[in-house]
Amino acid sequence: MLKKLTLKNYRSYRNQTFEFHSGINGLVGLPQSGKTNVIRAIIWLAYNRPSTTKYRSKFSRPNSKTKVSALLDNGYTISLMKSQSTSVYEIKHPTREFHRYTKFGVQVPDTITEVLNLSELNIQNQIERVYLAASTPGEIARTINRVTKTDDIDKWVKNINQKTNVLKSRKEGIVQDIEEIEDKLSQFEGLDSLDGKLSKLSKLIKKRDKLDKEYYRIQDLMASIESSKKEIENCHTLLAAKDHVNKILKLQKIDDRLSEEYDNIKSYLQEKENVKDIKGHLKYLIKKYTSQLKKEKICPTCFSKIGNKDIRRITNALYATQ
Repeated sequence: MLKKLTLKNYRSYRNQTFEFHSGINGLVGLPQSGKTNVIRAIIWLAYNRPSTTKYRSKFSRPNSKTKVSALLDNGYTISLMKSQSTSVYEIKHPTREFHRYTKFGVQVPDTITEVLNLSELNIQNQIERVYLAASTPGEIARTINRVTKTDDIDKWVKNINQKTNVLKSRKEGIVQDIEEIEDKLSQFEGLDSLDGKLSKLSKLIKKRDKLDKEYYRIQDLMASIESSKKEIENCHTLLAAKDHVNKILKLQKIDDRLSEEYDNIKSYLQEKENVKDIKGHLKYLIKKYTSQLKKEKICPTCFSKIGNKDIRRITNALYATQ
């Protein structure tokens, strides 16, 4: 139950506190004095409605916060604070421990709803009928059921009966299963006399398991022998191929020598072609030189006058050098 309500920057209230008493409380005042805004503040705190900025007072600053706080008779304090960018629910325990809730959107945190414990039964607007006085007997009964949670008791009884019936059905099934199991067990009477045979059977099973292990070991050895045989056959094949490989290596060496001789011959022929070109160019130069010598008739070494006989001797000497 509400014990105290404080409004800050909420609609027509800048900072106002209302104290409540146990039982029924009424708000009395002139028209437009703010009675409805008190009811709206309680609804705003309990249901986070409206989610728009209609709750802000006209005389508050743009960055100021609107806050509604309710002190309950159990010592808890519930507060809702909003600004243009933030929304915070706050619960203060009687031990002065605080819890804050910031991510709830347009909903109300479950803890806030549970601690506040307010519904339409706790609030009556000024234009509604007098509480229960003008209600029909059926409406009064339904209201009493809601207040006393009689409807919840009926649901609890119904659930208990359903669970009782389920358990009863399970019990009957278990009893039937036990009877069937007892019938099956009766078929195995006299099993005590089989102890000696079971002991012999156990020894035979152990002997069989030992023989199975020996069998699998022999199988592994046989597989290993077969693998070794294949490796030996591969070795024989490699040894037989060794002679062929040696012959191929010898032929490879011969081929390498032939390739080397071929490259030498090719190089020699190329050099021969170069010499031939040089000789042709040299003949051209000798011819040009002798032609100039015949024209000038001057010795190239002493620069004295020479005749045709000397020119022929020099020309023959030049050709003889080729």
